[in-house]
Amino acid sequence: MNLIEIYINQVIKNLPVSEREEVKKDLNADILNMLPDDYTEDDIKKVLSQLGDPEVLADEYRDKKRYLIGPKLYDGYLKLLRIVIPIVAVIGAVIFLLDSMFSGSSINPVDLFAGSLANLVNAALTAFAAITIIFAVFERNNVASPFKKKKWMVDDLKTSDAISKPISKGEGIVSIVFSIIFFMILYFSPQLIGWYYTDNGIVMNIPLFNLDVLSRLMPLIILSLLFTVITSILKIISGYWNIKLAFVNLLNNLLSAIVWIMVFANLNIFNTAVFEKLSSVLDISVIRITGLFGIGIKVLIALIIIGLVADSVSDFRKSVRKY
Repeated sequence: MNLIEIYINQVIKNLPVSEREEVKKDLNADILNMLPDDYTEDDIKKVLSQLGDPEVLADEYRDKKRYLIGPKLYDGYLKLLRIVIPIVAVIGAVIFLLDSMFSGSSINPVDLFAGSLANLVNAALTAFAAITIIFAVFERNNVASPFKKKKWMVDDLKTSDAISKPISKGEGIVSIVFSIIFFMILYFSPQLIGWYYTDNGIVMNIPLFNLDVLSRLMPLIILSLLFTVITSILKIISGYWNIKLAFVNLLNNLLSAIVWIMVFANLNIFNTAVFEKLSSVLDISVIRITGLFGIGIKVLIALIIIGLVADSVSDFRKSVRKY
């Protein structure tokens, strides 16, 4: 593939599929018209230098400008919304249904339907607002092509085929969906996470968390989940690993480790009623149960640290290797 073809491909990849073929023909004709009859590679470089950054040139071919979220981000933004919003909306309705089942009070079908619909809409709006705000901030701060060199040069085209490890968009989308769902459960219905048992044929629930302690830690948890969503969106936008993105992911892992160690290291965050229930079921003293639980938490913290360190090291390796 010669420089002209590489350059044109770099331009049209930033355009909607419906526009690519026409722009490809027009741009190829324009470049050839700018070249002398017996052109050399140096002549091609001069012409491509005059045309400039392929991403900037792609903007000029766009029929429609979008100002809140620009052309470089808009297609990815729409794709993410189409995938994330339906999933999060359905989960939001399911959370309400589960919450109603274990609330202990009767609810008529009309109220159940209305509540489910309201929760579905609320969850969809939450996901829409979070993703839109993050993309708008990225657009405002020129994160359309994250972590690339500020000044584009023709020589960049020669290395465009030697790229680092691609990032699976599915991985980023799954991370975003689970982060939003986890936030919704912890913030709106944390009592759903707990010990479930039957008493005289009735399903009962003991919340795992001490809700007062959890509410005090909630700002830190939200901060960690928000940074995870931001990092995942950056991965989706970038498409390939690079050193700066690996550093961002490292910061995300450090923040996650600090927050979750603070959460789990404090045994007061757990509901003592759960320990009492375990004690009665296993016929072990509450003190013994609490001690075993503490050991389990330490093992969990160690696994979290090991997992995050391994993830960070792997990301840096993906950034420097070429495929």
